[in-house]
Amino acid sequence: MDMYEKRIRLKQLMAEPACTPLMGAYDILSARIIEQTGFPALYCGSFVTSASALGLPDVGLVQLHDMLDVARQIAKETTLPLVCDADTG
Repeated sequence: MDMYEKRIRLKQLMAEPACTPLMGAYDILSARIIEQTGFPALYCGSFVTSASALGLPDVGLVQLHDMLDVARQIAKETTLPLVCDADTG
């Protein structure tokens, strides 16, 4: 599934009346496990990125470029749409 198809799928999920569960992925392996369990989309946030990369809470140590690196890797290797939270970056 290419980026365009992922965007369309995410818009479809957001238009549904029911809530869509998103599981948090912090690397390619966790994203693939989530994908194989049948979740419709992924979430990548600064907390899980900080915790997995640095072993520290999200206190602003993870920068935007760190989040972009993780998001690019996950998006490239999975077929699911990806929602990212990079507010502290």
